[in-house]
Amino acid sequence: MTSGLNIFVCDDTHIMPNKATVHRQFINLPKGEKLQAIVEGFKDRWGFPQCAGAIDGSHIPITPPFEDAKDYFNRKGSYSIILQAVIDHNSLFTNINVRWPGSVHDARVLRNSTLFHLAENGDLFAADTQEIECVNVPIMLLGDPAYPLLSWLMKGFPDTGNLSREHRRFSYRLSRARMTVECAFGQLKGEVEMFAEENGNRYITGSNHYEQLLCPTQLVCIAH
Repeated sequence: MTSGLNIFVCDDTHIMPNKATVHRQFINLPKGEKLQAIVEGFKDRWGFPQCAGAIDGSHIPITPPFEDAKDYFNRKGSYSIILQAVIDHNSLFTNINVRWPGSVHDARVLRNSTLFHLAENGDLFAADTQEIECVNVPIMLLGDPAYPLLSWLMKGFPDTGNLSREHRRFSYRLSRARMTVECAFGQLKGEVEMFAEENGNRYITGSNHYEQLLCPTQLVCIAH
């Protein structure tokens, strides 16, 4: 392990044993009163009802492993590992997945996550619907255009230049509510850059076995 580095693999299915307690205590999907507080928070602060969080992927810069380095080369022309995260109305992390190299698409990361399987099995959130304009709307996550449109994952209308006023207003509100995830990622990337500067501009060392990547402790320190 790189000297002074306290960063380990931490996704929703592969957690280093000595970090699992921290993960469960601070980064977990909301239930019960906590879930309702987040839903109310998105509605009151961002004007978007029935939202339990915003989901997105972020490229965390790394020094790639010698073997399979090309897998970590992303569309932006740099080496990275993908962090998929769900963020609440206060820009706090409630779910993370860190295991895929930078060349992988966000939609593939999602479909191979525990979060996706929980949602598809109806176990992600309580079946608490709200009638909005004669439609029973379930609790959902908000995503960007990279994600599929699902019963539990909402995204804006594709902007083809012919959107109605109502469609543009809906997409604007959804985009505004997703600012929470942009804020959280901005803070995280600032910490990663600071770490690199303090270690001779060396980024996190990548591993094809995902043994040295990102620790929930770092997310907790930044966002909690």
